[in-house]
Amino acid sequence: MTSYLKDLYAEVLNHTIEEVPEDKISQGWVREAVEDRRTTSEVVKEVMQKRFGEKVVLWSSDRRANEEAVGARYELLHPKELSSMERRRFVETAGLKHASDIFPSGSGEDECSKELHPNEDMQQIGGYARCLAKALVNREIRIRFYSRFGEGIAASYDQATGTLSFNVARLGYEWFKQHIAADTTSLILHELAHENQRDPDYAHGPAFRRNLEILAGKAVMLALRHPSVFGMS
Repeated sequence: MTSYLKDLYAEVLNHTIEEVPEDKISQGWVREAVEDRRTTSEVVKEVMQKRFGEKVVLWSSDRRANEEAVGARYELLHPKELSSMERRRFVETAGLKHASDIFPSGSGEDECSKELHPNEDMQQIGGYARCLAKALVNREIRIRFYSRFGEGIAASYDQATGTLSFNVARLGYEWFKQHIAADTTSLILHELAHENQRDPDYAHGPAFRRNLEILAGKAVMLALRHPSVFGMS
């Protein structure tokens, strides 16, 4: 009986999809129809568009890719929001992709990425970052400079190894000449806010934002009590 009903729902949806409003597209019979192979690929695509909009991706184990997708105003779907068959139909028939397929993090090394020996300006920024890390998150961190063209990431922090990496190809050498400035400080604080982060889905979710708020407050107090850290007498 259940199989028969699904077939019936599928045939009904095939002929009435244009009449189903967006506020009704998540009803149970529509979802069951999507699971049925009788529902055409064109109808499955239209259901996905009506239900989630033009820009939608599946949650990925790559937190940075998830964050990039959200930042680009994509609807981010967690697998639990869909039945296994719905997910399969949306992926195979409607072209639904994971966030990491559209926003690869580029965390792996390849022939387009190379380690760089820091010049004097870069060394000063590295020293400044280490000083802030010790004072604000109580950790001795490692500084890494590399160049990778085509990567949208300016810097990243690996809390497992305590490594702060700067992508010189993205930042440009002129950025490091600012030395201790609002721009350099904000980027360092942004990356240090990933320390002790426990947010499984988003690289810049609620846990990150709270960490960043705390670091901003600590940085202000550090500047008042130890202005020499910021190059102030």
